[in-house]
Amino acid sequence: MLSVWQADLDRFVAELKIRRPSLIVKRGRFAPVWLPSAWGSKPAAWAWFKTIVVADGALRHPAEVRRYLLAHELGHVAKGHSRRQAIALSVVLLCSAPGVFGAVHAAHLPLLVKLLWTTLFFAAALYFSWLTFTNAPEYEADAVAVRLIGQGQVIYGILEMARLSGEGLTSKRKNRLRKLGVPPSTR
Repeated sequence: MLSVWQADLDRFVAELKIRRPSLIVKRGRFAPVWLPSAWGSKPAAWAWFKTIVVADGALRHPAEVRRYLLAHELGHVAKGHSRRQAIALSVVLLCSAPGVFGAVHAAHLPLLVKLLWTTLFFAAALYFSWLTFTNAPEYEADAVAVRLIGQGQVIYGILEMARLSGEGLTSKRKNRLRKLGVPPSTR
């Protein structure tokens, strides 16, 4: 069963001309522990850096849903969402570290250095928040999926995952469908 997932992944990677990410099957509620968004029992998939994690329950999804999940998660990998998020968070943490923050804002440093450091901190914090709390990365991943499998299949995949996950059409899913041009009456 995993071989069909790997075959689709290989085809998509070749089309995008990117390096193939690892494909891991999640066989428990909390595995892998390094990906908190994948904790739980949803029959879904997640991307983290150069890895796509698929819940074992998702392995039985129909072929159209499998291709949607892979194409969408590959969109996150191709766009570097995890890397961008990690870099922004690292800058925020570095800038706000007590020793570093105190040293930069010491009295002997020029005001321009202090302003630049503070600006860097706030810019990184805003960018991290934008990546984490908006739908922008989902829209980007959907755009890659549309390129790989077509708009109709992405819309079908979103609707089927709403049903299969038991979550229904959440506001995030509705926004993604809106962005894909689905009329409100059919959402």
